[in-house]
Amino acid sequence: MLYLQEHSADPFRDVILNACLHNMALDRQVEGSRAAYMLDIIEQTGESKYYREQILSTLRQLPPELEDYDIEQLFDFARLFAIQGNQEARQAIYNKFILNLSSEDFTGAATIIELDGIKGFLFVASHLGEFALHDPDFVDDDLFLIMAEEQSGQENVSHALAQVQTDDPRIAAYMRVVSNSRARRERWRAESRTNPSTLSFSEIENSIYSRKTTFARLSTWGQHASESDLLRAARKVQTESDPNSLRRFLGIFRYVRFPLDHQLLFALSQHADEQVAIHALNALVIITHPEVRAFALDMISMSFRPESFIRLLAKNFQDGDWEFVEHITQQEFGPEEFHRLGIGVRAIFAEDPNIESIGALMNLYEKGQCANCRVSVVKCLHKLNAIPQWMVQECRRDANFYLRECANKNFEGLGPNW
Repeated sequence: MLYLQEHSADPFRDVILNACLHNMALDRQVEGSRAAYMLDIIEQTGESKYYREQILSTLRQLPPELEDYDIEQLFDFARLFAIQGNQEARQAIYNKFILNLSSEDFTGAATIIELDGIKGFLFVASHLGEFALHDPDFVDDDLFLIMAEEQSGQENVSHALAQVQTDDPRIAAYMRVVSNSRARRERWRAESRTNPSTLSFSEIENSIYSRKTTFARLSTWGQHASESDLLRAARKVQTESDPNSLRRFLGIFRYVRFPLDHQLLFALSQHADEQVAIHALNALVIITHPEVRAFALDMISMSFRPESFIRLLAKNFQDGDWEFVEHITQQEFGPEEFHRLGIGVRAIFAEDPNIESIGALMNLYEKGQCANCRVSVVKCLHKLNAIPQWMVQECRRDANFYLRECANKNFEGLGPNW
């Protein structure tokens, strides 16, 4: 964006359009749409009309190669255009939502609610209620209702619903579906409120084999389990062959030390099942031991998933290691692998936040593609009082608008643990 302030966008027309039509965020589920960021770029090109026409045309047609996150970004673009007063964009949103309903696709509903608040929610509820009236098995959660309540206030939404439900049986039917969804969730929460720390090993074991537990509950149980129960769980890790069950037994040791020889975890961290390997690494991360450090260095030296094994150095760091870490961050990785590498480097920084880390952090900033991780890297540099002025200028135009806000304040008044 800073480049476009002094140079023509013409050579990058296709690149910019591609980034408008496709969500280029690394972690799209977390980072969301890039429409607002790309709109800033579009407005700097001097060709806003061209890009707007291309975006709306693609939204109307929705080529089959587009992914869900791409489509959501197109809807988001149309919402921003509509906010600017473009009626064509507003109509495109509503038309496409109605057309999508023919295939029971509700994409566009959230955009309508974001754009038009309670009025938009009632429009969505009425159309989805058509399914509820004619299909006794129709199920939907309360996401759209929550969106409306957060945007317009629960009391205002309730008042609006009370006025229209008696006149529109479709909205009444939809709200019955939503109410049933909320009731089911409350029953599930009630069943899940049992404090896992009170469960016996046999109960935990049964919940693992019946798949009626979560990793969060397993790790909580592990933190409160007796030494004898932890030993029983560790022996299940030793003997279990089913990957799904093995992952969960390993999950018990997320925050409590594995009581058997950690050589077993070394082997499992190289398991063919990726999730088993991840949970074995999670169990190793908390262990401080020379053998763990040596194992991590061996794996990294063999270029065997260095982006993952670097995490083991966090609790096994030694003076001079930051130079080694910086060297690793200079190597070539795929986007996902570099993303994991960054998480590991920041875990090391949490244990050893000193100025020797600046080179590695700068590499993460320059090469990382995750906007949320970039915020975390800048936080690390801020803690060291090491954010250069050129980075401040870049952050003021970042795809992450929270980072923009902080940069616009020159990162002042944020505190050391911002």
